[in-house]
Amino acid sequence: RREVFALEPLQRTLRLGLPIGLQMSAEFMMFGVISIMAGWFGNDAISGHQVAINLASLSFMVPAGIGGAAAVLVGHAIGEGDIPHARRVAASALACGMGFMACNAVVFSTLPGVFAHLYSSLPEVVAMASSLIPIAGVFQVFDGAQVVSAGILRGSGDTHAPMWVNLCPAAVYEMAETGKYGQGFHPFGRALTEAVDMAASAYQRDGGLSGLATGLKDLDEKMGGLQASDLIILAGRPAMGK
Repeated sequence: RREVFALEPLQRTLRLGLPIGLQMSAEFMMFGVISIMAGWFGNDAISGHQVAINLASLSFMVPAGIGGAAAVLVGHAIGEGDIPHARRVAASALACGMGFMACNAVVFSTLPGVFAHLYSSLPEVVAMASSLIPIAGVFQVFDGAQVVSAGILRGSGDTHAPMWVNLCPAAVYEMAETGKYGQGFHPFGRALTEAVDMAASAYQRDGGLSGLATGLKDLDEKMGGLQASDLIILAGRPAMGK
């Protein structure tokens, strides 16, 4: 039928759908990049990472579904002109999504070894996965919040804001990788290597200095001195006795 080829509906579909596609592409790209980076640390690291990210992906499906439902319900409420109901739906969706992920965070943080043993019997992989699973549990709370929020915004017709939020990490990575902004940035691989070397030096310092002395004995004992990447802000509030 002729209406199928009408330009206006197709353009509206592209305006709504293209940002969603770009948002999801940026998100999947960053997870792929992180997997590649995990491989730089060896077989045990990438294996442990895959265990943690698989568990995170499985539990992520719940808030993803809640976000989809929120998009439909918020869209219906706005279409009916019932803005208070749209707000209630949005609040309920956020509460359900973040509540579920918070419960997951507690379970992942308290039983990481149990989940790790479900995937592998190799001690090295189990140890690595057990250290990463609690981290995955914590970031999931925020990941659940963003996917539900994105669904709410889509229901209101705003697909651009989630796109820009998801493109920001990709832009930061590109800036760190290319160093093209003022030529003041190191390549990402170099920066990561330097950070790992500094962490190893600080870990092995055995109470000594691994950086520049601050002149404050207690601070040097705790921090090992100032590192090249440190930004320390010292502030006082005399009126409060601080």
